[in-house]
Amino acid sequence: MNIYKVSFLSISFTAVKVISLFAISKFVAVVGGPSALTVLGNFQNYSAIIHILSGAMYKTGVVKYIAELKSDNDQEGFLNNFILIAVAQSLLITFLLLFFIDELTNLIFFSSQYKFIVALLLFSLPFVVFSILGISFLNGVGRINDFVLANIFASLTNLILVLVLGIFFGVTGIYIAFATYYIVVSFFAFRLLNKQIKKFSFKIQFETDVVKKLFIFSIITISSICISNFTLITIREILSSSSLPENYSGYWQGVWNLSQIIMSFITILLSTYLLPVVSKSNCFKEINIEILKTLRLIIPLSVFFSTFIFFLREPIILILFTKEFLPMADLF
Repeated sequence: MNIYKVSFLSISFTAVKVISLFAISKFVAVVGGPSALTVLGNFQNYSAIIHILSGAMYKTGVVKYIAELKSDNDQEGFLNNFILIAVAQSLLITFLLLFFIDELTNLIFFSSQYKFIVALLLFSLPFVVFSILGISFLNGVGRINDFVLANIFASLTNLILVLVLGIFFGVTGIYIAFATYYIVVSFFAFRLLNKQIKKFSFKIQFETDVVKKLFIFSIITISSICISNFTLITIREILSSSSLPENYSGYWQGVWNLSQIIMSFITILLSTYLLPVVSKSNCFKEINIEILKTLRLIIPLSVFFSTFIFFLREPIILILFTKEFLPMADLF
């Protein structure tokens, strides 16, 4: 599959994701205003860190090493190993964090009233890890159509749950949706993986070499995700506790959300196309060709999106948020 076909599929998925995230941002802005957007951002950052530590840290390694393996036997052994590690790790983190649920609730929501939402988040961890690694496996074996379909399903599930629960329960319903939507996604991911799993015989299998490979490669994911999320949490705390105007952290969160959504056009293309292709390449020349080909597409896209958003920032704020968010135009 070439970069242009993958780009088309990536853009299709990203379009669904972008529409979904824009709709969620608008809904949260209308229902809860800047303060709800700030808390939701905090919840998402802490959730991302917890997901990574629970086993999602292996997702990039799964794509890379599965793409390298040629035979079904090797893929079967790898699948058995990473499923065993991920399930064990997610259960361990779930039970461990249950002992600190009060502290975790105060960190995320700045109060103890949402303790049950943190409990739901912890309960969903095995489902989250299975979904993320299962979808990564589809990417690694080259089932790009299924990979894109699974991601589209995840985005739509998140959107539908946010809208339905938000309408009935307000901001609390939105938090519940973000805590639990991966439970639904995991069943869909299992259905897509079913064809692949039927070819293999699952057995408890622990190979030190595979575990070592996965763990070493996962350090890249752990460091990038944890550092970026802790940075966002720290910035949000500084903005909330400073002498800046009230809701300023909500305006900053709105700009960050917009930036993150637009950048997903680029990051999805990189993870969907570039990583598996580079993993299969046998020499630097092939890798260099693929990187240059990708850059020729990514750089013009980045320039276009940046310019478009900057010059149309005020209409974009009114469409995606509310008039209450207009002060965030200065942050663009």
